[in-house]
Amino acid sequence: MKILISEHARERIEQRKISQLKVYATVKNPETSDESYRNRILLRRNFGLKTLEVVIKVENSCIIIISAYYLE
Repeated sequence: MKILISEHARERIEQRKISQLKVYATVKNPETSDESYRNRILLRRNFGLKTLEVVIKVENSCIIIISAYYLE
């Protein structure tokens, strides 16, 4: 499935200094996932002591990354 990054996500990933490799690793191989509102999915993966959460939605056989952030 094709993975696209929204402009919002691209800005937030850069602003929060998150590695795009970690974002893609989380999308491709999450440790946990939960459904969220508006048909979004929350994917989580641990990197050391931090947990990265990536918000995605699936449309027309594409995964669209909506946002990404570290959980506190």
